[in-house]
Amino acid sequence: MNITSFSLNETITNAKTALANDKAINPSTRAALEVLLIVVQLLSDKLNLNSSNSSTPPSKDKKRETKSLRKKSNKKSGGQLGHAGSTLEQVETPDEIKKISVDSKFKKGKWKFIGFEKRQVIDLLIKKHVIEYQVEIIQTENGKTIIGDFPKDVNRPVQYGNNLKAHLVLMSVDQMISNERIVKFCNGINIGISEGTIHNYLKNAYERLGCFNIFARETLLSLPILHADETGIHINGKLYWLHTLSGNGIALQYIHAKRGTKALDDINIIPRYKGKLVHDGFKSYFKYQCQHVLCNGHHLRELQWCIEHDMKWAQKMYDFLLLIKKDIESNELLDAKAIQKYIKKYKKILCNGNKEIAAMETDLSLIKKALNLNKRLSKYATETLNFMIDPEVPFTNNLAERDIRMTKVKQKVSGCFRSLTGAKYYARIRSYILTCQKHGISAQESLQRLFSDDPPDFLKTS
Repeated sequence: MNITSFSLNETITNAKTALANDKAINPSTRAALEVLLIVVQLLSDKLNLNSSNSSTPPSKDKKRETKSLRKKSNKKSGGQLGHAGSTLEQVETPDEIKKISVDSKFKKGKWKFIGFEKRQVIDLLIKKHVIEYQVEIIQTENGKTIIGDFPKDVNRPVQYGNNLKAHLVLMSVDQMISNERIVKFCNGINIGISEGTIHNYLKNAYERLGCFNIFARETLLSLPILHADETGIHINGKLYWLHTLSGNGIALQYIHAKRGTKALDDINIIPRYKGKLVHDGFKSYFKYQCQHVLCNGHHLRELQWCIEHDMKWAQKMYDFLLLIKKDIESNELLDAKAIQKYIKKYKKILCNGNKEIAAMETDLSLIKKALNLNKRLSKYATETLNFMIDPEVPFTNNLAERDIRMTKVKQKVSGCFRSLTGAKYYARIRSYILTCQKHGISAQESLQRLFSDDPPDFLKTS
Protein backbone atom coordinates (compact mmCIF):
# COMPACT_ATOMS: atom_id res chain seq x y z
CA MET A 1 0.00 0.00 0.00
CA ASN A 2 1.48 3.33 -1.05
CA ILE A 3 0.46 6.30 1.09
CA THR A 4 1.74 9.84 0.65
CA SER A 5 1.76 12.10 3.68
CA PHE A 6 0.18 14.93 1.70
CA SER A 7 -2.96 13.09 0.55
CA LEU A 8 -3.42 11.39 3.90
CA ASN A 9 -3.07 14.61 5.88
CA GLU A 10 -5.60 16.27 3.60
CA THR A 11 -8.00 13.36 4.09
CA ILE A 12 -7.63 13.50 7.88
CA THR A 13 -8.22 17.27 7.87
CA ASN A 14 -11.38 16.81 5.79
CA ALA A 15 -12.57 14.05 8.13
CA LYS A 16 -12.04 16.28 11.18
CA THR A 17 -13.98 19.10 9.52
CA ALA A 18 -16.86 16.78 8.64
CA LEU A 19 -16.87 15.38 12.17
CA ALA A 20 -17.01 18.85 13.68
CA ASN A 21 -19.90 19.91 11.40
CA ASP A 22 -22.01 16.79 11.93
CA LYS A 23 -24.17 17.63 14.97
CA ALA A 24 -26.06 14.34 14.79
CA ILE A 25 -23.12 12.26 16.12
CA ASN A 26 -23.42 11.52 19.82
CA PRO A 27 -20.51 12.50 22.14
CA SER A 28 -19.21 8.95 22.74
CA THR A 29 -19.06 8.15 19.02
CA ARG A 30 -17.42 11.51 18.30
CA ALA A 31 -14.73 10.85 20.95
CA ALA A 32 -14.02 7.37 19.53
CA LEU A 33 -13.68 8.73 15.98
CA GLU A 34 -11.34 11.51 17.13
CA VAL A 35 -9.11 8.92 18.86
CA LEU A 36 -9.05 6.83 15.66
CA LEU A 37 -8.02 9.85 13.60
CA ILE A 38 -5.16 10.57 16.02
CA VAL A 39 -3.98 6.94 15.79
CA VAL A 40 -4.08 7.05 11.97
CA GLN A 41 -2.05 10.29 11.98
CA LEU A 42 0.57 8.82 14.34
CA LEU A 43 0.89 5.66 12.24
CA SER A 44 1.17 7.76 9.08
CA ASP A 45 3.96 9.87 10.55
CA LYS A 46 5.85 6.74 11.59
CA LEU A 47 5.29 5.11 8.20
CA ASN A 48 6.78 8.10 6.39
CA LEU A 49 9.92 8.34 8.53
CA ASN A 50 13.10 7.13 6.82
CA SER A 51 16.84 7.81 6.74
CA SER A 52 16.43 10.91 4.56
CA ASN A 53 14.05 12.79 6.91
CA SER A 54 14.92 11.51 10.40
CA SER A 55 17.55 9.70 12.44
CA THR A 56 16.21 6.35 11.22
CA PRO A 57 19.20 4.31 9.96
CA PRO A 58 19.25 3.38 6.25
CA SER A 59 19.08 -0.31 7.20
CA LYS A 60 15.47 0.20 8.32
CA ASP A 61 14.27 1.95 5.17
CA LYS A 62 11.38 0.22 3.41
CA LYS A 63 12.53 -1.20 0.05
CA ARG A 64 15.27 1.46 -0.13
CA GLU A 65 12.86 3.88 -1.83
CA THR A 66 14.20 6.92 0.02
CA LYS A 67 15.76 9.83 -1.83
CA SER A 68 19.30 10.85 -0.96
CA LEU A 69 19.83 14.35 0.45
CA ARG A 70 22.90 14.63 -1.74
CA LYS A 71 22.25 16.96 -4.66
CA LYS A 72 23.29 16.10 -8.21
CA SER A 73 26.48 17.90 -9.23
CA ASN A 74 27.45 19.16 -12.66
CA LYS A 75 30.51 16.90 -12.75
CA LYS A 76 30.77 14.11 -15.29
CA SER A 77 30.69 10.53 -14.03
CA GLY A 78 33.99 8.71 -13.51
CA GLY A 79 37.35 9.91 -12.23
CA GLN A 80 37.66 13.66 -11.76
CA LEU A 81 40.49 15.94 -12.85
CA GLY A 82 43.50 15.40 -10.59
CA HIS A 83 42.25 11.99 -9.42
CA ALA A 84 45.07 9.46 -9.04
CA GLY A 85 43.81 6.64 -11.23
CA SER A 86 45.17 3.12 -11.55
CA THR A 87 46.12 1.45 -14.84
CA LEU A 88 46.69 -2.26 -15.35
CA GLU A 89 50.38 -2.56 -16.18
CA GLN A 90 52.80 -5.43 -16.72
CA VAL A 91 55.23 -6.24 -13.91
CA GLU A 92 58.98 -6.65 -14.44
CA THR A 93 59.33 -9.86 -12.41
CA PRO A 94 56.37 -12.23 -12.94
CA ASP A 95 55.96 -15.16 -10.52
CA GLU A 96 55.67 -17.69 -13.32
CA ILE A 97 56.74 -17.65 -16.97
CA LYS A 98 55.21 -19.95 -19.58
CA LYS A 99 57.00 -19.95 -22.93
CA ILE A 100 54.95 -20.83 -26.00
CA SER A 101 56.72 -21.84 -29.18
CA VAL A 102 55.58 -21.18 -32.71
CA ASP A 103 53.75 -24.16 -34.18
CA SER A 104 56.29 -26.59 -35.70
CA LYS A 105 54.51 -26.51 -39.08
CA PHE A 106 55.83 -22.97 -39.53
CA LYS A 107 59.43 -24.00 -38.69
CA LYS A 108 60.28 -25.28 -42.14
CA GLY A 109 63.29 -24.25 -44.10
CA LYS A 110 65.64 -21.66 -42.65
CA TRP A 111 64.42 -19.55 -39.72
CA LYS A 112 65.95 -17.70 -36.79
CA PHE A 113 64.79 -16.85 -33.25
CA ILE A 114 64.04 -13.12 -32.77
CA GLY A 115 62.52 -12.94 -29.28
CA PHE A 116 59.21 -13.07 -27.43
CA GLU A 117 56.06 -11.02 -27.34
CA LYS A 118 54.82 -10.81 -23.74
CA ARG A 119 51.32 -10.79 -22.32
CA GLN A 120 50.60 -11.11 -18.60
CA VAL A 121 47.62 -12.50 -16.71
CA ILE A 122 47.23 -11.24 -13.14
CA ASP A 123 45.49 -13.97 -11.16
CA LEU A 124 45.02 -15.13 -7.59
CA LEU A 125 46.09 -18.43 -6.06
CA ILE A 126 44.37 -19.47 -2.83
CA LYS A 127 45.94 -22.65 -1.52
CA LYS A 128 47.67 -24.10 1.49
CA HIS A 129 51.34 -23.16 1.58
CA VAL A 130 53.60 -25.20 3.91
CA ILE A 131 57.06 -23.99 4.91
CA GLU A 132 59.40 -26.55 6.46
CA TYR A 133 62.30 -25.21 8.50
CA GLN A 134 65.30 -27.54 8.78
CA VAL A 135 67.96 -26.42 11.22
CA GLU A 136 71.39 -27.90 10.97
CA ILE A 137 72.67 -30.32 13.60
CA ILE A 138 76.44 -30.72 14.04
CA GLN A 139 78.68 -32.66 16.36
CA THR A 140 82.00 -31.22 17.50
CA GLU A 141 85.25 -33.20 17.78
CA ASN A 142 84.54 -33.46 21.50
CA GLY A 143 81.27 -35.25 20.76
CA LYS A 144 79.03 -32.30 21.67
CA THR A 145 75.84 -31.95 19.61
CA ILE A 146 74.84 -28.42 18.55
CA ILE A 147 71.47 -27.62 16.93
CA GLY A 148 70.77 -24.41 15.02
CA ASP A 149 68.09 -21.91 16.06
CA PHE A 150 64.60 -21.91 14.59
CA PRO A 151 62.94 -18.49 14.03
CA LYS A 152 61.60 -17.20 17.35
CA ASP A 153 57.95 -17.64 16.35
CA VAL A 154 58.44 -21.23 15.12
CA ASN A 155 58.20 -23.15 18.38
CA ARG A 156 56.14 -26.28 17.60
CA PRO A 157 56.56 -29.31 15.33
CA VAL A 158 53.51 -28.12 13.33
CA GLN A 159 51.75 -24.77 13.65
CA TYR A 160 49.83 -22.14 11.69
CA GLY A 161 51.70 -19.11 10.34
CA ASN A 162 51.19 -15.43 11.06
CA ASN A 163 49.85 -14.71 7.58
CA LEU A 164 47.10 -17.27 8.04
CA LYS A 165 46.23 -15.87 11.49
CA ALA A 166 46.07 -12.36 10.08
CA HIS A 167 43.88 -13.45 7.17
CA LEU A 168 41.39 -15.31 9.38
CA VAL A 169 41.05 -12.33 11.73
CA LEU A 170 40.68 -10.09 8.67
CA MET A 171 37.83 -12.25 7.35
CA SER A 172 36.05 -12.07 10.70
CA VAL A 173 36.52 -8.43 11.69
CA ASP A 174 36.98 -6.56 8.40
CA GLN A 175 35.15 -8.75 5.85
CA MET A 176 32.35 -9.47 8.36
CA ILE A 177 32.27 -13.23 7.65
CA SER A 178 30.92 -15.54 10.34
CA ASN A 179 33.32 -18.03 11.95
CA GLU A 180 31.24 -20.90 10.60
CA ARG A 181 31.73 -19.71 7.01
CA ILE A 182 35.44 -19.07 7.62
CA VAL A 183 35.81 -22.71 8.70
CA LYS A 184 34.10 -23.85 5.49
CA PHE A 185 36.46 -21.69 3.43
CA CYS A 186 39.52 -23.18 5.17
CA ASN A 187 38.24 -26.73 4.75
CA GLY A 188 37.93 -26.03 1.02
CA ILE A 189 41.70 -25.45 0.78
CA ASN A 190 42.60 -28.37 3.10
CA ILE A 191 43.28 -26.34 6.24
CA GLY A 192 41.60 -27.91 9.26
CA ILE A 193 40.63 -24.81 11.22
CA SER A 194 37.95 -24.91 13.95
CA GLU A 195 35.77 -22.08 15.24
CA GLY A 196 37.62 -22.39 18.55
CA THR A 197 40.92 -21.72 16.79
CA ILE A 198 39.52 -18.57 15.16
CA HIS A 199 38.26 -17.42 18.57
CA ASN A 200 41.77 -17.95 19.99
CA TYR A 201 43.32 -15.83 17.22
CA LEU A 202 40.81 -13.05 17.92
CA LYS A 203 41.68 -13.26 21.62
CA ASN A 204 45.39 -13.15 20.83
CA ALA A 205 44.93 -10.08 18.61
CA TYR A 206 42.86 -8.39 21.34
CA GLU A 207 45.59 -8.98 23.93
CA ARG A 208 48.34 -7.78 21.60
CA LEU A 209 46.41 -4.52 21.13
CA GLY A 210 46.48 -3.52 24.80
CA CYS A 211 49.16 -0.89 24.11
CA PHE A 212 47.21 0.41 21.11
CA ASN A 213 44.15 0.87 23.32
CA ILE A 214 46.13 3.00 25.79
CA PHE A 215 47.70 5.01 22.95
CA ALA A 216 44.32 5.67 21.30
CA ARG A 217 42.67 6.79 24.57
CA GLU A 218 45.38 9.30 25.40
CA THR A 219 45.59 10.59 21.83
CA LEU A 220 41.84 11.19 21.61
CA LEU A 221 41.91 13.15 24.87
CA SER A 222 44.51 15.52 23.40
CA LEU A 223 42.61 16.28 20.17
CA PRO A 224 40.96 19.70 19.69
CA ILE A 225 37.98 18.07 17.94
CA LEU A 226 36.47 14.69 18.81
CA HIS A 227 33.58 12.86 17.13
CA ALA A 228 31.23 10.61 19.12
CA ASP A 229 28.43 8.26 18.11
CA GLU A 230 26.77 5.06 19.27
CA THR A 231 24.64 2.33 17.77
CA GLY A 232 22.72 -0.64 19.07
CA ILE A 233 24.10 -4.16 18.56
CA HIS A 234 22.76 -7.52 19.61
CA ILE A 235 24.79 -9.93 21.71
CA ASN A 236 23.21 -13.33 22.25
CA GLY A 237 19.81 -11.79 21.54
CA LYS A 238 20.19 -8.86 23.98
CA LEU A 239 20.63 -5.18 23.12
CA TYR A 240 24.04 -3.65 23.81
CA TRP A 241 25.67 -0.48 22.50
CA LEU A 242 28.77 0.09 20.41
CA HIS A 243 30.30 3.48 21.32
CA THR A 244 32.68 5.12 18.85
CA LEU A 245 35.13 7.98 19.35
CA SER A 246 37.02 9.26 16.30
CA GLY A 247 39.31 12.09 15.34
CA ASN A 248 42.51 12.98 13.47
CA GLY A 249 43.54 9.49 12.37
CA ILE A 250 42.32 7.63 15.46
CA ALA A 251 39.23 5.47 15.98
CA LEU A 252 38.30 3.72 19.21
CA GLN A 253 35.23 1.57 19.86
CA TYR A 254 33.79 0.09 23.05
CA ILE A 255 30.95 -2.29 23.88
CA HIS A 256 28.66 -1.45 26.80
CA ALA A 257 25.28 -2.63 28.08
CA LYS A 258 24.12 1.00 28.39
CA ARG A 259 23.87 3.89 25.97
CA GLY A 260 23.94 6.99 28.18
CA THR A 261 25.83 8.47 31.11
CA LYS A 262 26.67 5.13 32.77
CA ALA A 263 28.47 3.93 29.64
CA LEU A 264 30.23 7.24 28.99
CA ASP A 265 31.44 7.38 32.60
CA ASP A 266 32.74 3.81 32.46
CA ILE A 267 34.59 4.41 29.19
CA ASN A 268 35.92 7.60 30.84
CA ILE A 269 37.11 9.55 27.83
CA ILE A 270 34.38 12.15 27.28
CA PRO A 271 34.16 13.01 31.03
CA ARG A 272 37.86 14.04 30.85
CA TYR A 273 37.72 15.66 27.41
CA LYS A 274 38.06 19.48 27.20
CA GLY A 275 37.94 20.14 23.44
CA LYS A 276 35.03 20.31 20.98
CA LEU A 277 32.82 17.23 20.92
CA VAL A 278 30.84 16.63 17.69
CA HIS A 279 27.69 14.53 18.16
CA ASP A 280 24.06 14.15 17.11
CA GLY A 281 22.49 15.90 20.12
CA PHE A 282 22.02 12.84 22.37
CA LYS A 283 21.17 14.34 25.78
CA SER A 284 23.76 12.37 27.77
CA TYR A 285 26.61 14.14 25.97
CA PHE A 286 25.46 17.53 27.23
CA LYS A 287 26.14 16.47 30.83
CA TYR A 288 29.86 16.87 30.27
CA GLN A 289 31.80 20.13 30.41
CA CYS A 290 33.46 20.04 26.99
CA GLN A 291 32.36 22.31 24.12
CA HIS A 292 29.56 20.79 22.07
CA VAL A 293 29.07 20.79 18.30
CA LEU A 294 25.89 19.42 16.74
CA CYS A 295 25.77 17.37 13.53
CA ASN A 296 24.02 19.32 10.78
CA GLY A 297 23.51 16.15 8.80
CA HIS A 298 20.90 15.20 11.39
CA HIS A 299 19.37 18.67 11.22
CA LEU A 300 19.02 18.47 7.43
CA ARG A 301 17.23 15.13 7.69
CA GLU A 302 14.78 16.42 10.29
CA LEU A 303 14.22 19.60 8.27
CA GLN A 304 13.50 17.40 5.26
CA TRP A 305 10.68 15.75 7.22
CA CYS A 306 9.20 19.19 7.94
CA ILE A 307 9.58 20.16 4.29
CA GLU A 308 7.60 17.07 3.33
CA HIS A 309 4.82 18.44 5.55
CA ASP A 310 4.74 21.79 3.71
CA MET A 311 6.65 23.89 6.28
CA LYS A 312 8.20 26.88 4.53
CA TRP A 313 10.51 27.80 7.41
CA ALA A 314 12.14 24.34 7.20
CA GLN A 315 12.97 24.78 3.52
CA LYS A 316 14.52 28.19 4.27
CA MET A 317 16.62 26.78 7.12
CA TYR A 318 17.66 23.79 4.99
CA ASP A 319 18.85 26.05 2.18
CA PHE A 320 20.42 28.49 4.66
CA LEU A 321 22.65 25.88 6.33
CA LEU A 322 23.84 24.60 2.95
CA LEU A 323 24.51 28.19 1.84
CA ILE A 324 26.83 28.79 4.80
CA LYS A 325 28.57 25.47 4.14
CA LYS A 326 29.14 26.44 0.50
CA ASP A 327 30.40 29.89 1.51
CA ILE A 328 32.91 28.38 3.94
CA GLU A 329 34.13 25.87 1.38
CA SER A 330 34.78 28.78 -1.00
CA ASN A 331 36.32 31.24 1.48
CA GLU A 332 37.59 28.92 4.25
CA LEU A 333 37.23 31.71 6.84
CA LEU A 334 34.33 34.14 7.27
CA ASP A 335 34.93 37.62 8.66
CA ALA A 336 33.08 38.90 11.74
CA LYS A 337 30.62 40.92 9.66
CA ALA A 338 29.57 37.91 7.56
CA ILE A 339 29.20 35.77 10.70
CA GLN A 340 26.93 38.31 12.39
CA LYS A 341 24.85 38.59 9.23
CA TYR A 342 24.35 34.83 9.11
CA ILE A 343 23.51 34.62 12.83
CA LYS A 344 20.87 37.34 12.43
CA LYS A 345 19.28 35.54 9.47
CA TYR A 346 19.39 32.22 11.37
CA LYS A 347 17.42 33.70 14.25
CA LYS A 348 14.93 35.33 11.89
CA ILE A 349 14.18 32.04 10.13
CA LEU A 350 13.56 30.33 13.46
CA CYS A 351 11.36 33.18 14.69
CA ASN A 352 9.23 33.06 11.55
CA GLY A 353 9.18 29.28 11.79
CA ASN A 354 7.83 29.47 15.33
CA LYS A 355 4.99 31.68 14.10
CA GLU A 356 4.28 29.37 11.17
CA ILE A 357 4.07 26.34 13.44
CA ALA A 358 1.78 28.16 15.88
CA ALA A 359 -0.62 28.95 13.02
CA MET A 360 -0.73 25.37 11.74
CA GLU A 361 -4.05 23.54 11.83
CA THR A 362 -3.00 19.93 11.78
CA ASP A 363 -2.28 17.01 14.07
CA LEU A 364 -0.72 17.84 17.44
CA SER A 365 2.01 15.22 17.05
CA LEU A 366 3.21 16.85 13.82
CA ILE A 367 3.19 20.31 15.40
CA LYS A 368 5.06 19.02 18.45
CA LYS A 369 7.80 17.43 16.39
CA ALA A 370 8.33 20.56 14.29
CA LEU A 371 8.27 22.77 17.39
CA ASN A 372 10.83 20.60 19.16
CA LEU A 373 13.21 20.91 16.21
CA ASN A 374 12.70 24.68 16.05
CA LYS A 375 13.36 25.05 19.79
CA ARG A 376 16.45 22.85 19.64
CA LEU A 377 17.94 24.85 16.78
CA SER A 378 17.23 28.03 18.74
CA LYS A 379 18.59 26.76 22.08
CA TYR A 380 21.74 25.29 20.52
CA ALA A 381 22.41 27.98 17.93
CA THR A 382 26.10 28.21 18.89
CA GLU A 383 26.53 24.44 18.76
CA THR A 384 24.77 24.30 15.38
CA LEU A 385 26.71 27.16 13.76
CA ASN A 386 30.11 26.38 15.28
CA PHE A 387 31.34 25.14 11.90
CA MET A 388 30.85 28.70 10.63
CA ILE A 389 33.09 30.20 13.34
CA ASP A 390 35.84 27.57 13.57
CA PRO A 391 37.08 26.36 10.14
CA GLU A 392 38.39 23.15 11.75
CA VAL A 393 34.91 22.14 12.91
CA PRO A 394 33.11 19.88 10.39
CA PHE A 395 29.57 20.43 9.14
CA THR A 396 28.49 16.90 10.12
CA ASN A 397 29.42 14.00 12.38
CA ASN A 398 30.10 11.78 9.37
CA LEU A 399 33.54 10.75 10.64
CA ALA A 400 32.12 8.80 13.60
CA GLU A 401 29.10 7.62 11.61
CA ARG A 402 31.34 6.11 8.92
CA ASP A 403 33.49 4.34 11.51
CA ILE A 404 30.42 2.78 13.10
CA ARG A 405 28.59 1.83 9.88
CA MET A 406 30.30 -1.47 9.07
CA THR A 407 29.24 -2.98 12.40
CA LYS A 408 25.67 -2.92 11.10
CA VAL A 409 26.89 -4.73 8.00
CA LYS A 410 28.58 -7.38 10.14
CA GLN A 411 25.35 -8.10 12.01
CA LYS A 412 23.46 -8.38 8.72
CA VAL A 413 26.05 -10.74 7.24
CA SER A 414 27.09 -12.73 10.31
CA GLY A 415 24.16 -12.29 12.69
CA CYS A 416 24.43 -11.09 16.29
CA PHE A 417 27.50 -11.63 18.44
CA ARG A 418 27.39 -14.84 20.47
CA SER A 419 29.12 -13.46 23.55
CA LEU A 420 30.08 -10.16 25.16
CA THR A 421 33.72 -11.29 25.13
CA GLY A 422 33.65 -11.86 21.36
CA ALA A 423 32.05 -8.46 20.82
CA LYS A 424 34.80 -6.79 22.86
CA TYR A 425 37.44 -8.58 20.78
CA TYR A 426 35.76 -7.27 17.64
CA ALA A 427 35.55 -3.65 18.90
CA ARG A 428 39.24 -3.37 19.79
CA ILE A 429 40.52 -5.10 16.64
CA ARG A 430 38.15 -3.05 14.49
CA SER A 431 39.45 0.12 16.18
CA TYR A 432 43.02 -0.84 15.29
CA ILE A 433 42.14 -1.64 11.66
CA LEU A 434 40.23 1.65 11.24
CA THR A 435 43.13 3.61 12.72
CA CYS A 436 45.67 1.89 10.46
CA GLN A 437 43.50 2.60 7.40
CA LYS A 438 43.40 6.29 8.37
CA HIS A 439 47.22 6.16 8.23
CA GLY A 440 47.28 4.55 4.79
CA ILE A 441 47.89 0.99 6.01
CA SER A 442 45.60 -1.72 4.62
CA ALA A 443 43.65 -4.01 6.91
CA GLN A 444 45.67 -7.02 5.68
CA GLU A 445 49.02 -5.37 6.34
CA SER A 446 47.93 -4.01 9.73
CA LEU A 447 47.06 -7.51 10.98
CA GLN A 448 50.16 -9.11 9.50
CA ARG A 449 52.27 -6.56 11.36
CA LEU A 450 50.29 -7.17 14.53
CA PHE A 451 51.00 -10.92 14.56
CA SER A 452 54.61 -10.37 13.49
CA ASP A 453 55.33 -7.93 16.37
CA ASP A 454 56.07 -5.16 13.87
CA PRO A 455 53.86 -2.22 14.94
CA PRO A 456 53.01 0.60 12.49
CA ASP A 457 55.13 3.74 12.64
CA PHE A 458 52.45 5.80 14.38
CA LEU A 459 52.64 3.36 17.32
CA LYS A 460 56.44 3.15 17.31
CA THR A 461 56.74 6.91 17.82
CA SER A 462 54.08 7.10 20.52
